[in-house]
Amino acid sequence: FGQRAGVTFRNGSIEAVADGQLNTSEGCATYSDPLTGELLFYTDGVMVWNRIHEIMPNGMGLAGDPSTSQSALIVPAPGRPNIYYVFNAAPVTSSNVGTRCLCLYYSIIDMRADAGFGDVVKKNEVALNDITEHLTATADCNGDGWWIVVRSRSTRHFYSLHLTRDQLTTTPVVSDAS
Repeated sequence: FGQRAGVTFRNGSIEAVADGQLNTSEGCATYSDPLTGELLFYTDGVMVWNRIHEIMPNGMGLAGDPSTSQSALIVPAPGRPNIYYVFNAAPVTSSNVGTRCLCLYYSIIDMRADAGFGDVVKKNEVALNDITEHLTATADCNGDGWWIVVRSRSTRHFYSLHLTRDQLTTTPVVSDAS
């Protein structure tokens, strides 16, 4: 939510909070426990903070950018409790075209590490090149995986990567958007 703002539902109704570390005017992502609603971690696409608002070990230097419209996307690893994927898209701006990979990156967080506060155990792996700043995910038809969907920067295609318990398939399913 940008300038340290957030919301909580811990008392059964929505409450504003202002104790976060996030300071961005565009993209961010947060993940909360699906059963309790308690905050687990959040990111601006560059740094990852844990639930007590401290930077996770190895949580600096993600390849995203807080100036992208969707700086990060968090999905739980299918069938692997406490493991989360953070996907980042590099910003598509005139200042970085030709100098920075316009890629979809991913990092992996293990919430069992650091006494349950989490650790970025894999960082800035390239999954796909030539994408825009926009990304989303949807559950697969089996309900035990995710499709990560991005848009090509240079063509009219959508690329979908399948995340399963065993792997992230980086050879995309290509769909024409015309």
